[in-house]
Amino acid sequence: MVVTYNMTIQAVFFDLGGVILMEAARDFGIDARFSLMPGTVTRCLDVNSRWKEARVGLCSYEEWVDSVREALVEEAGGQADEVQGT
Repeated sequence: MVVTYNMTIQAVFFDLGGVILMEAARDFGIDARFSLMPGTVTRCLDVNSRWKEARVGLCSYEEWVDSVREALVEEAGGQADEVQGT
């Protein structure tokens, strides 16, 4: 017996924080491209930013992006604008 369903996909969700965002920083070699220590960009996106607050709605996307920029300035110095433009 074969059962088939006629269903339309109405929404798709992505786990940007733990999977896409953090893995992309590593997989695209952003640290190496800018001669940064391995894990620098991932730290700026997660640990040294307001990511934990953003993911539960305690700060806005813009506030999180600003915190990432501040972390990049601290970690990457003068390269922060160049790294962020990647």
